[in-house]
Order: sequence, then structure tokens, then C-alpha cells
Amino acid sequence: MKNSFTLACCLLLLLFAKAQEKPVLTDTAKVQSLEEVIITGFEQSRNRLLVTASVRRVQTNNADLVSKTSLVHGFNTVAGVRMEERSPGSYRINIRGSSLRSPFGVRNVKVYWNGIPVTDPGGNTYFNQFAYNNFSSIDVFKGPASSLYGAGTGGLVLMNTIGSSWNQGVSVEYIAGSYGLQNVLASAKFGGKDNRNMLTYAHNQQDGYRVQSAMRRDNASWSSLIKISDKQELRTGILFTDMYYQTPGGLTKAEFDKDPKAPRPGAGGLPSAEQAKAAIYQKNILAGMQYRYSLDSQWSNTTVLYAAYAQIKNPAVRNYERRSEPHAGGRTSFAWQKKSATTDMKLVAGSELQHGFFNTQVFSNKQGNQDTLQTDDDIDYSTYSIFLQGDVSIANSWFITAGTSLNHTGVTFTRFNQRPIIVQKRTYRFPVSPHAR
Repeated sequence: MKNSFTLACCLLLLLFAKAQEKPVLTDTAKVQSLEEVIITGFEQSRNRLLVTASVRRVQTNNADLVSKTSLVHGFNTVAGVRMEERSPGSYRINIRGSSLRSPFGVRNVKVYWNGIPVTDPGGNTYFNQFAYNNFSSIDVFKGPASSLYGAGTGGLVLMNTIGSSWNQGVSVEYIAGSYGLQNVLASAKFGGKDNRNMLTYAHNQQDGYRVQSAMRRDNASWSSLIKISDKQELRTGILFTDMYYQTPGGLTKAEFDKDPKAPRPGAGGLPSAEQAKAAIYQKNILAGMQYRYSLDSQWSNTTVLYAAYAQIKNPAVRNYERRSEPHAGGRTSFAWQKKSATTDMKLVAGSELQHGFFNTQVFSNKQGNQDTLQTDDDIDYSTYSIFLQGDVSIANSWFITAGTSLNHTGVTFTRFNQRPIIVQKRTYRFPVSPHAR
């Protein structure tokens, strides 16, 4: 018995010592370096660890671990960011509590796609117009970005389609699941290193878990990056989305306990969500270009021009709303940079201008069809921002960023369904918005 105990102790000690030995890497198990992540927001173009802003990159390949049918899971991996899907296809983004008082929609967060503003002059962003394959990476900046991107206090989202790595090819994916889920993702990359082009198509549909929660989305995009010369670069992009999603509405706890799949029931003379055929019919088109030009070794300019159009039809339990929202704008910035052995200084100055001509009509809802006209409003938005930012790096150990912006928003509201016609104007002159890190 004693010999057996001694033998067992020796075996345990031998196994423990073996476990402490460092494994020897063979040729088939070599260490690989991860690709460097370069952040271009705030005109810094630095490694993510050296950027002064609080930023997190959402790589699209992370979706392989969760779902390619929705961006919710990818965004919710970022600390301080909460993305919600009110109903299939309807998103809400909350960055550090920025949207606590916004029941739905993406507000108080500025969004850009390939440098093109996605957020309209009224501050609204139709984030649901994007599909999984419309970008290769998403940079989420937490907190105010006033020194370069306007007066929003929520945060900043920069989406890029064509990344630093480039491989030609064609890919097609098909995903199917419960409740009628079908998802098609197709993309084609062609062109050389100095002339990159990418075409994408995405189709997503599902019947939904609840009654009146089906959705369908078709999305197509084209992006290109052309290196005209060593000093000139041109990026262009076109995005089109046609989508439809039903809105089942909310349930009380008693209604949920009785039937969690039920739509919002009728009450107080109002129809149920199913009877009203509550849904969103949405079409978006966005087109723009970004031109970069290096005047010399120190001076450069980046200019963006874009145009967008959104058409919304929304039969709801109370009414039937139709919105037409064309808008356009541009952005230009000049950058001066000087480097020495230990110091890197950069100064950026520029402006951004947007103008929208929106029309909103509200009708009574007759079983999902527009009926009597209730209101007919034209809403013109104009907004501009003038910004200035300085950036200093000392010996790659100290990084200082400081800037400010002057912001202005004007709104003209005209109601046409009443006589006399009512015209109201409001101007929001924001004070100087400083930013320092």
C-alpha cells in the first residue's frame, strides 16, 4: 500500500513538471502576427492603440461568430454601445446613453459611409438601409466628435467598404433558418491595386416570430477606389435599398403571457396592428464621391460631394404617413502636417454643409391604405459646420488633440393643408463646441 502511494505521488510530480515545460513550436505551428489596425477618424491615420479618441473597430468577420443577417450582435460586442432592433429591420443605437430619450431610430450619432454623410440634415440616420456586405470595417467613436464632425454629442460611426487589403474574387452565400429566414449575400471584387471596384447584393427576408413581424430587404451597392496618381485618389459609392418590414407593436405583460406571438390588439377605437397593416415601406438611394489631393509634402485637401433620397410609407394604427426626403451636401477639409525626428504636428480646417427638402403627408389609415388627408408639410433643413483641429504627437509617447467647431441649423416649416398657409422658421445657433484629448 505504501509503495503504491509513493508511486502515485511520483507520477503526479512527473505530470506536473511536464505541464510546466514550454511547448516547442514546429514549422506547422508558427506564430503569426495580426494585421495592424489603422484608424482614419479625426484625420489621425494611426494605429488603434495610438489614437487619442475612444474608438473600437467592428470587423465584419466577427459576424461569423454570431449572425450575418443583422448588425446588432457585432455592435453589442463594443463596450458602452447598445444596438437594439425594435422590430426586424428597425434599429436604434445608444452610445454611452446618448439615445436614452429616443424611443426608436438612430439619432444624435453621426454616420459616414466611405466618407459620405449618411446622417441627413435633420439628424436622422436610416441605418437599416445597410446590409452585412456593404463594408469591410466599422469604426465606432464613443462620445462627442465636435472638432470635425458637428455638434452631435452621442458619437461617430465610420463605415468603409474597401480596406487596405485587396483580393479579387467572387463570393456568394446563402443562409436559411427558422420562421422563413432566407439570406443571400453576393459580392464581386475586380480591378487592380490602383483601380479597385466592388459590387455587392444582399437579400434578406423572414416571416418573423410574431404575427405582423415579417420583413424583406434588397440591397445593392457599388464602391470604387481609383489612385489617379501619387498625389490624387478618388473614391465613389452608390447604395440602393428597397425594404419592407411590418411593425407588430408592443404588448402589456398580460397580453404577452396570453400569447407572445400576438400583434398589438385594438383598443380605444383604434385597430390592431394586423388590422391596420402596420408596416414601413422604405426606399433609399445614396451616391457620392470623395477626392483626395496632396498639394505638396505638407498640404492636402479632401473634398466630398453627395446626394441622397429617402421615400417612406408608414401605415400605423393611428394614421398613414408618407415622407419624401431628398437632401444633398458636401464637405471639404485642408490638412497641414509637419514631421521631425521626435514630433509630428497636424492641423485640419474645413467645413461641412447639408440641405434637405422634406415633405411629410399624414392621412387617416383605412385598413392599410391612405384615406383622408390630415396634414401636408414641407420641412427644409439647412445645416453647416466650420471646424478646426490640431494634433501633436511627441516621441510616440504623448498624443494631444484639441479642436473646436461652429455649428448652425435652420428649419423652415410650411403647412399647406390649411388656409392661410402657415410658415414657421427656427434657427439654432450652437455655441462653439470645443474638443480636447
